[in-house]
Amino acid sequence: AEAELDLRAFQPFFLDFTPPHALTTGDEIELSTIVRNYSERKEEIALSFAPSAWASPLSSSSSQISVEPGQSASVG
Repeated sequence: AEAELDLRAFQPFFLDFTPPHALTTGDEIELSTIVRNYSERKEEIALSFAPSAWASPLSSSSSQISVEPGQSASVG
């Protein structure tokens, strides 16, 4: 048997984050993140960056934002 149908996958809430593909030791970059909220309610978001052996934040490593339904917000 064989069947064909359309399938729609959708995430009502997600982060749009695109870090560089490559970095060199000593590079300093600013990473911005777009928080997209396609849900039906306001979302309160806490974002944080955990330091590691290969990367550490130069300023505050956490943010708190509010994103209204159907909206997006930029952090960074």
